[in-house]
Amino acid sequence: MKIMPIGSSGAGKSTLTRKLYELTGYPLWHIDQTWHQWDHSELARERLADYQHDFISQHEDWIIDGGYSWLMTERVRTADEIVILEIPRVLALYRVVKRSILNRIFHNRKDLPENFKEKWDREFWEFLKFTWRFPERSAKKQAAVIRAEKAWNKVIVLSNQKEKEAYLARFSAEAKN
Repeated sequence: MKIMPIGSSGAGKSTLTRKLYELTGYPLWHIDQTWHQWDHSELARERLADYQHDFISQHEDWIIDGGYSWLMTERVRTADEIVILEIPRVLALYRVVKRSILNRIFHNRKDLPENFKEKWDREFWEFLKFTWRFPERSAKKQAAVIRAEKAWNKVIVLSNQKEKEAYLARFSAEAKN
């Protein structure tokens, strides 16, 4: 099974992918963990696309955590399930700020490289604006990739905790069998 969770920053992608990994043991790649080690240049984008291709090619099953609409086409083509996590933008902003504070205190973000230091500066402000604008901008770009690849039949939308728990329960039941 190849699983591709996407959604806004703060939507719960990393939490969901960690739980999926615990239930399935499928190889897990947090794109942020790789991307935030590099300089975000065009060369880094090419390297990330190569890294993604290698990860997909080397694993029969996988979970890939991260949106990156400019990098989605290969994942969309090869994924069995595209899990869209939808949450209200106010909740997304709250979670982004909360996790930033908690990470400053506890350094608890396993989905980021150890040397990643989030600063509360202009870049962080831009990230908050990106999170706020996600539904109008990035979600539309992601939907366009899914539409272009004719992959809406692979999409599962999870909009609340109950739906996430039901989705995870499916894998829990499979693990018991």
